Amino acid sequence: MDIKQISYFVEVVNHGSYSLAAKKLKISQPALSTSIKKLEEELEAKLFFYSNKKLFLTDIGREFYNNSRKLLIDYNALIVGMQDLSSKDIGTIKLGVPVVIGSVYMADIMGRFKQEYPKINFQIIEEGGDIVADMVDKGELDCAAVIMPTSKVKFDVHNTIPNKYVIVVHKDNPLAKYDKVTFEMLKNEVFTTLTKTYTTNHIFISNCEKAGFTPEVLVYTSQWDFMATLVANNQCICMLPRPLMEKYRNPVLKLLDIEGSQNEWTIGLITKKGQYLSKATRLFIDYVKKYNQQHQLESKK
Repeated sequence: MDIKQISYFVEVVNHGSYSLAAKKLKISQPALSTSIKKLEEELEAKLFFYSNKKLFLTDIGREFYNNSRKLLIDYNALIVGMQDLSSKDIGTIKLGVPVVIGSVYMADIMGRFKQEYPKINFQIIEEGGDIVADMVDKGELDCAAVIMPTSKVKFDVHNTIPNKYVIVVHKDNPLAKYDKVTFEMLKNEVFTTLTKTYTTNHIFISNCEKAGFTPEVLVYTSQWDFMATLVANNQCICMLPRPLMEKYRNPVLKLLDIEGSQNEWTIGLITKKGQYLSKATRLFIDYVKKYNQQHQLESKK
């Protein structure tokens, strides 16, 4: 048994499929199947079984998976730690970034960071906040930028950037005569919103439910600019972060402040609680903190 076999096994479990895991690992499916078979022979136990053509873990397989995940996290921390001892500001940061956060803040932060640390690279995963947080928890990402709040049991939150959501409407929408709205005023509107993997979606739906209605959603999407385009065409309205829409700057749109509902849009940079952080990751966390402080000072001017 070696670390490669264990990592192969974990990938099969994570993907629920030999074919998908083989694609992720960039090896052939027969080679992956052979590796798992040898692992089962060494353990003298079956790790998987099929039911209705779906792959499931046996009881022993489930226990082995839980221990394997912990082992891989410790192994990766060991490798990174040894690299830190011999490196000078080099490395790769595996960073999870939801598309909305990437558009507003992270692209600028990463660009500035690369200028200061040119030998540190980023491996970016663009997914919804729920997905990247889960990947941090599994040890698949070093850190992620997510919308707060998040689990303080699972994660350490290193930096936060506070801001607000707004309701975005076309200037010809009757709501455009207001500067502030409540969600109760929106119950007869048609919306577009991000998909369910994004925290913004959860906050939006929660606000609607607390206002006593189920929103009529024209389109669920992972693209904020598509949402803005739909609103600019006067097909619907939406809820998006103010700094994002201020960058978008479309003259046919009006941004309305939200009253009486959850409207905080706070970004947090998270890592798995208690996990060893590489030197590159620590440098990035410190850099984001300095960037936030500078950003807050400039916003007060």
